[in-house]
Amino acid sequence: MSFPHSPTRHWRTALASALLAGVTLIGACGGGGDVVGGVGTGGTGAFSSGAIRGLGSIVVNGVRYDDSAATITDDNGNSSNSSSLKLGVVVEVQGDDIVTPATGLPTSNARSVVFRSEIKGPVTAVNTAAGTLTVLGQSVVISASTVFDLNLPNGLASVAVGQLLEVYGFVDANGVYQATRIEGENSTSAYKIRGKLSALNTTAKTFQIGAAVIDYSAINFSFTLVNGQTIRVEVAPTPNGLGQWVATRLNSATALGNAASSAATVELEGVVTSVTGARGFVVDGITVDASGVSSFPAGIAVGSRVEVKGKLSNGVLQAIRVKLENSNDRSFEIKGNIALLDTTAKTFEIRGVLIQYGNATFKDGLESNLSVDVRVEIKGSLNATGTVLTATEVEFKGLSDNGSNSSYEVKGAISLLDTTAKTFVVRGVAVNYSSAGFEDGTAADLANGAVVEVKGTVSAGVLLATQVEFENALSSGDDSYEIKGHITALDTTTQTFVVDGVLIAYGSASFKDGSAANLSVGAKVEVKGSAPVAGVVTATRIAFDD
Repeated sequence: MSFPHSPTRHWRTALASALLAGVTLIGACGGGGDVVGGVGTGGTGAFSSGAIRGLGSIVVNGVRYDDSAATITDDNGNSSNSSSLKLGVVVEVQGDDIVTPATGLPTSNARSVVFRSEIKGPVTAVNTAAGTLTVLGQSVVISASTVFDLNLPNGLASVAVGQLLEVYGFVDANGVYQATRIEGENSTSAYKIRGKLSALNTTAKTFQIGAAVIDYSAINFSFTLVNGQTIRVEVAPTPNGLGQWVATRLNSATALGNAASSAATVELEGVVTSVTGARGFVVDGITVDASGVSSFPAGIAVGSRVEVKGKLSNGVLQAIRVKLENSNDRSFEIKGNIALLDTTAKTFEIRGVLIQYGNATFKDGLESNLSVDVRVEIKGSLNATGTVLTATEVEFKGLSDNGSNSSYEVKGAISLLDTTAKTFVVRGVAVNYSSAGFEDGTAADLANGAVVEVKGTVSAGVLLATQVEFENALSSGDDSYEIKGHITALDTTTQTFVVDGVLIAYGSASFKDGSAANLSVGAKVEVKGSAPVAGVVTATRIAFDD
């Protein structure tokens, strides 16, 4: 058989402590590069705070962070997974030393990722012509680079007064939020704002963030409130009789801590809130000294969005590089496995991003090579509504991502089984199993649609399997198939979803600990059903697994 090409806790305060598609390919990348061992002297690793500009390993401030082994939490410390890391989401990443390869973006292995939003609450005003809206008393500005979730299919035009939104972004000196991502919310037990405190009244126990008046009389906290400080507050979704929002949780969001202080490299994205000198300014409460920058960009002023690289010293970010950013830059990139391919509309999804490839150029493959679970890298730009990534280039990726003789693992459903050549394909990866050992089955159990986990080494673009483990055996019961994992793609129209590369039809299934309405990308489920027919498992029972 000849193989086809394998197209295959705590917001910026978390500078104190913190510092994608359920892709199950795990590779030990070959090659080499320069290691950034420090900026100035002392410190190890990297700390980066900014919006996600790429997926497939997350790209933050121009560095590609492999998040496959990272601890991922929200800004309350609640555990999450890579499905929460989406384009435009603001994160704080703590990682290893940055490696600069001969080609491509600098890379690092993320140890922890904390994601945070700025506002969650109801819309009180929308101005589509001006590109603005008001959420929970806060002014929000939309730019060409603002990403809208697919549950807002027409972007800002899908937003209505009274709707619940979650807004990611950066706040400027005037308390106006520059949105990097906006998602619709069906319901929430608490609203929240992260912003600058004003109009503090310690007698009435109230303060304001923007136009929102907050009553903090019912909670205890361990720090002193001061006008001008940045805080994060959660409030009950129903205001009190005076129209004030009642605080249920309050945290300071200004102090810097050990994660950033001990890092060799600190990278920070945000909006300049004040200028302190010819080469000095403040970004989200962090003072930046750019006197050592060899090429300082002209035009930095209050309101500019910047990206700063340096090292933290005594609470001041000593910059070695300052980049003036364009808030209207629509360019993004994504790497991952194709889901929900529509060859008529010329669209597919990767990690919840809808991609339109009709005018794209193709590299290392052809448009006809596109299929579900093929691994690709996309470069493109947001469309006018901010909901679809229009691809300019589609590059097929497979084991070519990895150096020869490197270790590799892949889990998914078998296709293109050739028992004579002893080969098959899993998630776009060509596998030769002639020298493999088997667990929970034998070579005779191999079949198209069977789910296996394969471990081996890479040689000439083929995974030479040393072990093949069957993942779908049941000890008893009428159901003949079982699979457990995170949903990586969901189509409620056809009532199908994908787990570990397996397409599952759930229209006739019963549910435990939830219902079909609870299905979502990123949800962890355990599925029992019939053995695959034409690559599709018909689920009889689906249990939600927290």
